[in-house]
Amino acid sequence: MSWLSAGLIGTSLLAAAPALAQDRPARPGDSLAWMIGQWEGSGWMIDRERQRQTFDVFEEARLGSGGEAVILFGEGFSPAGAGRGGEPAHNATGLISRTSDGYEMRSVTIEGHSQDVAMTVTETGFSWSLSLGPQGRLNYEARHANGVWEETGAYCPPEGECHANFYMRLERVD
Repeated sequence: MSWLSAGLIGTSLLAAAPALAQDRPARPGDSLAWMIGQWEGSGWMIDRERQRQTFDVFEEARLGSGGEAVILFGEGFSPAGAGRGGEPAHNATGLISRTSDGYEMRSVTIEGHSQDVAMTVTETGFSWSLSLGPQGRLNYEARHANGVWEETGAYCPPEGECHANFYMRLERVD
């Protein structure tokens, strides 16, 4: 390939770049600006023995990479009312970034499990699903209004109805 051909190809790619960028979603730091900060609250989850466990939860959301990412740190302690002095019930970190199609969250738990999931960001929050392989999936939806972040989760078996298995309500503390 001659330098002229390479230059023409490079110029064509540069000219197409703004059009490609317009198809990308907004930066996570812009779309999820509402969640940046410290949050505290409580909730419940259905454990593996199908028992309802209550917990206190502490979440922190930070901007990363100049707004190209949102980093989430979450800790939960059971039972509710024990604060950080309770038994660990949840400990995970998430990294939300954008892809050419939308948004993606990589979650990593204290047990070392990690998963990349597609996210849908809306004006009032976001949603995502975690695959459980042949056991089904978990669907989550977060909503925010007036300094309150509420999140619900449901277990969906491969066949049949989804069942609520998670709820938390957080209030902004910073």
